[in-house]
Amino acid sequence: MFTSKRLGLTEAQQAKVRPIIQEMDNAVQKIAQDDALSHEEKLEKVRPLRQKADKDLRKMLNDDQKAKLDQLEHQSHPDLHDELNGATSHH
Repeated sequence: MFTSKRLGLTEAQQAKVRPIIQEMDNAVQKIAQDDALSHEEKLEKVRPLRQKADKDLRKMLNDDQKAKLDQLEHQSHPDLHDELNGATSHH
């Protein structure tokens, strides 16, 4: 999702962020390994987890860090980034 270094997180922020990322990663891995789900179903289940993690993370970031996170998310997940910002375009 992002790296602490790129966002310039303090040690205190890193300590708060780590469990959020770990929880999301664990849940995403579990979904990814569920062979009963189609690719689309997996994406549908992962999307709210990423959105929740993003929302929780943003509570801990300053404005500069939020801007950097926006940039990183848009580079790596443009579709997800648009959804997080309320866009409704579908490709």
